[in-house]
Amino acid sequence: MVAAIRQLSAGSQAIASGEYQKRLPDGGTDELAELARNFNRMAEVLAQVEASRVALITNVAHELRTPLTALQGYAEALNDGVMPTSHAATSILRETRAMERLTSDLSLVSKVEAGRIEFHLQDFDVSSVFSAAEERFQPLAERRGITLKVEPPDTNMMVHADGERTAQVLANLLSNALNYSPAGSTVTLSAVAEGRQVSFLISDQGTGLTQEQQEQIFERFYRVDTSRSRLGGGTGVGLTIARGLARAMAGNVQVASEAGRGSVFRFSLPTPESFRVPSRPA
Repeated sequence: MVAAIRQLSAGSQAIASGEYQKRLPDGGTDELAELARNFNRMAEVLAQVEASRVALITNVAHELRTPLTALQGYAEALNDGVMPTSHAATSILRETRAMERLTSDLSLVSKVEAGRIEFHLQDFDVSSVFSAAEERFQPLAERRGITLKVEPPDTNMMVHADGERTAQVLANLLSNALNYSPAGSTVTLSAVAEGRQVSFLISDQGTGLTQEQQEQIFERFYRVDTSRSRLGGGTGVGLTIARGLARAMAGNVQVASEAGRGSVFRFSLPTPESFRVPSRPA
């Protein structure tokens, strides 16, 4: 017993000093063995958190490096007098906006994951969100040579959610579909009532996703096609934000896809009936 306690003490000191790979022998069936197993589970979680922290720092540094390198190049060109001031100003503004977009998205991701987003939940008609989404994304679809097909939802199809955040999730999903769809293809937005929830379906005819990609696509900074995403101005956290906001409104975002056959993103939200208390019989 004394030896086991000493091992636990040494392991705790190792964890406290940042040695998250430290593990204790957990053989046996007594209480000390159970304590060792719990200690090892705790160490595993801490190791995963530390790995996520390191990955986040690495990814943020990588995302900032591209605009910073561009800004340095424009500044040097201005200093050497080889670039017109007006052209440099336009390019510098573009890069600073990219950095601003990244910091804004990162701030939103942290608030979503910490549960610090304020929501204004209410009942509203799905058709209003569809109309706004079509008006916003039709010009982008036309510029990319993509057909945006919006199928009007049934009359009085209602959800209970935050209207502004719902539009934000839908915008992230539509933007993602348009960024990864080839010219000449079709992106379809539709809705279907499923019990006590309504699902928004965003279907594309892109390259599709493998099973491994489907498991990773909602992770921060994950990109299926890095070059195409950068071309579209993405920060790599749009789907992370979309799923986080949806879940915070008692909904979810899921994907069904097959490599080479396109993808369908399903954004579900609860209906007003989900929050009504059943009346008791007299």
